[in-house]
Formats: sequence, C-alpha cells, structure tokens
Amino acid sequence: MLGDYIPASPQSYSAFHSNSFEGQGHHGGSAILVRRDIPCTSLELDTPLQAYAVKVFMDRPYTMCSLYLPPSVTVERGDLNRLVRDTPSPFILLGDFNGRHPLWGDSSVNPRGVLLRMRD
Repeated sequence: MLGDYIPASPQSYSAFHSNSFEGQGHHGGSAILVRRDIPCTSLELDTPLQAYAVKVFMDRPYTMCSLYLPPSVTVERGDLNRLVRDTPSPFILLGDFNGRHPLWGDSSVNPRGVLLRMRD
C-alpha cells in the first residue's frame, strides 16, 4: 500500500510515487526507485490510470513508467493507448497489470489480459 505510508527506500536510491485514488481501497498507487547517482526528473502524466513516470539520463534519456491496474477497476483501452502514446520515447512500461494471458506464460485468460494483448 502506498497510501499515506511510504516504506524507506534503500539509501542509495530516490523514491518517486503516486498514491492510490479515492475509493480504490487500501491498495494502489505506483512507485519507481532510481539510483541516486543517475540524473533523473519526474514527469507529469495526464491520465486517470495509477501511473508514474521518471526520465533518466544515462548515455541517452529513457523514460520509465510504472503502472498499477487494480483488478477491481475497469480499465479503458483508450486510457492505455493514450498513456503509451503520450509517454516520451524510448520508454519502459512496467507494473502490475493484473492481466492473465498465455502470451506471457499464464495457463488462463482474463478480460484484462485480452485488453493488454489487443493494445494498439
């Protein structure tokens, strides 16, 4: 739970986080840890999704976007498409998507897995 409590991050890392939204229970939010010796800046995301993005500056800039999709919340395909479209490239999208699909080794499929698989 990210809510009001943020566990201490490892000493050599900076923590970036967003809290869960109202009415979504005790779980939620999104976080990214970046090693302190890597220059970075947080990015503003215009999305209803629980996402947080940080641009890191290494040999070239990269965007890391952490996304949490709660299992009890309906996710609109358009919201996912906009997040991918609006996140500066190149980027890595990681998170807990609560989707099941054989494409990533699961033996079953759920609607979220189908939605993620169909993302254009």
